[in-house]
Amino acid sequence: MWFSAPPLPSSITLRPDEALVVTVSIIDNGHSSFGLSHPSHSPPAGTLDIQAWTNALSSSNALDRPWAAVSLPQVAASNDCPLLGKLQDSQAVRLFSGSIQPSDRTITRYELTLRAVWTMPDGSSEIQWLSPGNNLVVSLAGDADPPVDVSEYIDYGLSGRIEKLPPRDHTSLIAFVRDWQSIVVLDPGYEAVFWERRNTQWIEPSFSGPSGFVVTGRPIFTACWQHARSGRWLVLIPSLLSSPIVAGGSNVIVAGHQDPDRPAEALLAVGLAGEGLPPLLVESWSVLRGSPVSRQTSSSCFGGSPFDSLGFCTWNTFGTDVSAAAIVEEVKSFHTSEIPVRVVLVDDGWQDTTADRRLVSLEANSARFPHGLCSLVEELRFNGVDSVGVWHAIVGYWDGIEPGSELARKYTCRRVATKSGSLKWIIDPTSLSAFYSDFYARLKSLGIAFVKVDYQNVFDELEDGSELCRLYQDVLIQAARKYQLSVIWCMCHTPEILHHTFLPGHTLGIDNTLRNSEDYFPDDFSSQQWHIVTNIFNSLLFDSIMPSEHSTRLDWDMFRTADAFGYSEVQALARFMSAGPIFMSDKSRVHNADVLKCMHRNGKLVSLRHSGLPMTRLSLGLAGISNGLVTIQTQRPDGQLMSMLAVFNLADTPQLAGITVDDIFDDTVDVSDASPSPKVFAARGFDDKRTVLVSAQRPLSVLVPPRQAVVIAISPVISLQQRPLDLASLRGTRSPNSQLDPLSLPLGALLCFGFVDQLVGNDPIRGLSVRMLDAPASEATELLVELETRDSGTLMLWCHGAGTRIHSVAVGRSPDAEMVSHMDPNPFWKSEIEALAWPEHITGVSVYIDLAKAGLDSHLGNSAKVHLRMIYSAAS
Repeated sequence: MWFSAPPLPSSITLRPDEALVVTVSIIDNGHSSFGLSHPSHSPPAGTLDIQAWTNALSSSNALDRPWAAVSLPQVAASNDCPLLGKLQDSQAVRLFSGSIQPSDRTITRYELTLRAVWTMPDGSSEIQWLSPGNNLVVSLAGDADPPVDVSEYIDYGLSGRIEKLPPRDHTSLIAFVRDWQSIVVLDPGYEAVFWERRNTQWIEPSFSGPSGFVVTGRPIFTACWQHARSGRWLVLIPSLLSSPIVAGGSNVIVAGHQDPDRPAEALLAVGLAGEGLPPLLVESWSVLRGSPVSRQTSSSCFGGSPFDSLGFCTWNTFGTDVSAAAIVEEVKSFHTSEIPVRVVLVDDGWQDTTADRRLVSLEANSARFPHGLCSLVEELRFNGVDSVGVWHAIVGYWDGIEPGSELARKYTCRRVATKSGSLKWIIDPTSLSAFYSDFYARLKSLGIAFVKVDYQNVFDELEDGSELCRLYQDVLIQAARKYQLSVIWCMCHTPEILHHTFLPGHTLGIDNTLRNSEDYFPDDFSSQQWHIVTNIFNSLLFDSIMPSEHSTRLDWDMFRTADAFGYSEVQALARFMSAGPIFMSDKSRVHNADVLKCMHRNGKLVSLRHSGLPMTRLSLGLAGISNGLVTIQTQRPDGQLMSMLAVFNLADTPQLAGITVDDIFDDTVDVSDASPSPKVFAARGFDDKRTVLVSAQRPLSVLVPPRQAVVIAISPVISLQQRPLDLASLRGTRSPNSQLDPLSLPLGALLCFGFVDQLVGNDPIRGLSVRMLDAPASEATELLVELETRDSGTLMLWCHGAGTRIHSVAVGRSPDAEMVSHMDPNPFWKSEIEALAWPEHITGVSVYIDLAKAGLDSHLGNSAKVHLRMIYSAAS
């Protein structure tokens, strides 16, 4: 078991005979380290010792046994570490590693934390704790997954009762807890995330920290935490009407049921020992909703969706003071700045409304849109825009319909009172179908392609608004489906909508996009970090809720390409990793095209097929983001061990992230089936174009500059057996500076990083296989590499063996069988000898294949098919 620190996880479970191996990577600049932040903030003159501080070495099994230090020897420096990111001349990476194992075999549980000790020439020392207040709890258990009982994890009171369900693939226990008045969580660890209702329209995550659980008093939508003793993850999902709140503190959580007149119900799921949170969360929601277990994929499968192109939203540019003339001029400004906007969203301000925020007609405001929406759409199309959408509130406008208007005369309206006592006029259910049918038919006739439906939480503000909410949702879905309008669902994080509208099959046939978080506030510095973290963790929740048949995108809201705080590049990359739409809302005529590089081709997005989710082993909890680092990873449902990572540094200083094989695939793929030895993967930085190998004994170090992100393609090392390699299969000699196991590759081992000129990397690659053909000579072997992709660009593959040469490259469209073969280098492919950045002694041949130059354009109607024949040998 390997992890990098800081931070420490809360708890892990090992076999009784298994040692805990700890590795810590730091950046050293002379005598100081950024990963450590020396307590005196000045370079000490002494030596640095990294230690594990633990109670595992005592001969007693008592919980209060004494603690002792275990030094972690330095095992490698920069030239013997897999590092991505650029070091300065005076900087170096140092890797410290050691193992911990109890001296007494009767010990079943121990703790440890990490510290840095500077020893000065005069013999004095300074100590810095690397994860203050957060100890790792190590439980030693047998291989079997022991039976569990609900009472081990929660106290549900005398009135509560349990209805157990059969365990699933990722649960050791799953049950409904009914008729409870309060739930007390027993023995929680430090790792926890609660998705709470920030207000009536938005959900946001709340994390645990070293001092315990954060108490907000807000209603809980979903709660997840790690049990301290067993290390298992638990998920608690209250029913629609339960709305519990966090009412306790410290290390005990009390979820109090708010309405004693209604029966309380919650689903409790307990994960398997050693498994991560994401599969348990997906399975829990599938049980609650009665839908098959599945993971979300990007809905770019919708042909011709307006969300497949760069978009401009008017809101943060103009607010409600928006006009047709201003929109056209802003689009021209984007194009002048080399940002080819293809989609325009006309946000709030275009409608015909009164001063008291009520809708008068279905037409545009005649003062600001004198020629109507149709004229605006035509002029925007003349200026290169493909799709135009408009905003509206679900009840027409913020306070509904104007009682004396033509709308009120045509459609029956009713007056409703909010819980605060204010009044609104809304369309009566008897006229609702006619209203939405007329409204959307009119928009479609004017050339509108999509709608952003806002203020959907209004029904939460009404007395007995649940029935009206569902009725409005159903009618809206029917009208959108009838007139083929794509929908952005906004201000809709209410239980009534998430438990109803997005039920399996309910919105089939609609191109859906769900707003993933509260608004992005471009002029609020505190919003920059918070908005990215909220979106990353909300994606984990909503990816679990949405059935795959929806293919619902997650919208991380608009952003500015040139903000005042230096976060524009990070914000742009966050939208890209979401696999959702990219809408910009800049200050008028202030743009920066550089932040969008490699995300689009002439305005058409080159999108991920698989949304990025947080790597929970690295990022969960306040301890995980306190240093500003958050890592997200694409999730592939096809079982291929490829992935795209993005490591975000939201802090103002450089940060060093440590990532292991377990971190990358622990939550998504079982990589332990081939042999007891962990497998080997390759990592390639998108910007620095360095390739390094990552194994259990060589964690990846990533240096991330302040307020930036590093994108990394992860590739398995493919052998002739078409499976990822493990350490037992590797051959080679020990690097002279290494105290770790040797690391080399067999000849013919293949790496696939996908598109190296686009941020999608290997995400679009499907059906990768390697076959050994008849050997043409005794000292060389011929390989056939096959793959498919739906994107176009420059593909990169690397084959081990300095004497490898490319025999031919053949490309074509699937499912057509005809392939065009090219035996000699030509304008669409080339090869070159390239050594790995680490280990440096491993050399091979890289081949670059430009599918666009081969005539296979991006956004293919069918997949592109590539056959690569190569002859590999050890000779140079």
